[in-house]
Amino acid sequence: MYISQNISESKALATTVENSICPYRKTHSMYCNASIMRMRIDERKNITYCLTEDFDCCPVFLAKVLRGN
Repeated sequence: MYISQNISESKALATTVENSICPYRKTHSMYCNASIMRMRIDERKNITYCLTEDFDCCPVFLAKVLRGN
């Protein structure tokens, strides 16, 4: 979850909360773009990792990050 603060001209603070999903997740693709090989995303991984804020706990995402993209 990302929390951003916007400051208007009146210097009033407003916080907005945005949901985040995996940056490698493509909407119309059945395959994980974080994987080196073509790996199909099953429904459990999609719900558990790809479409939630917990995408950074996904082993494929972590491997991509550790490889240095």
